[in-house]
Amino acid sequence: MKTFSDNKGEIWTLSLTLQKTRKMREALGLDLLAPNHYLQILNSLTDQMAFVFLLCEEKATAMKVDADQFEERLYDTPQRDGVSTEASLAFIQETEVFFQRLGQKALAGIARKSIESIKSGRAKIQEMFASGQYDSLLQKAQDEMDSFLQKTLDDVDAISPKKDGNGSSNSQPSQESTGSL
Repeated sequence: MKTFSDNKGEIWTLSLTLQKTRKMREALGLDLLAPNHYLQILNSLTDQMAFVFLLCEEKATAMKVDADQFEERLYDTPQRDGVSTEASLAFIQETEVFFQRLGQKALAGIARKSIESIKSGRAKIQEMFASGQYDSLLQKAQDEMDSFLQKTLDDVDAISPKKDGNGSSNSQPSQESTGSL
C-alpha cells in the first residue's frame, strides 16, 4: 500500500488488487495488466488521477467528498506544491508492487523506470529553480515568443491593405459594392 497526502493534509492510501483492477477496467476501459494500456496510463496524468480516485473512492464517499471535490484536493496551493505529482508517484509505486506480487516482471520494470524518471525530473527542476536557471530559460522562451509574435504582426501588416485616415481601405470599391454594372 502506498500513500499520499492531498492539499488539505488528508492521507490517502492506494491498494491494488485484481478485483479492483477489474472494477477500474469496467469503469475506465483501461486494463492495468495490458502493457499498451499501462503505457497509456503512464503517459496520461488524467488517466492516473482517474485510477487514483477510483482507488480512494470508498474513503472519499465516506468523507462525503465527490469526484470534483477530490480533484480540487489534488491541485497545488500556495501552501502545498506537487500534490498531483505525489499522488501520481504513489499510484505508480503501487502498480510496481502489484505487478511484482503477480510476477509481472516486465510491467514492474516499466513502473520502476517511470518512478526513477519522475524522481529524476523533479530533482532536475528543483535544481533549476535553486540555481536560477529556470528563470533564465523562462525569460529566453518569453523573449523568443515575443520576437515571433512581433515578426508575425509585421508580416501581417506588410500584406494587409493600407487604410486611409477614415479607417477605410485605399483600394477601389468593386462594382458589386457600388451597385453599378
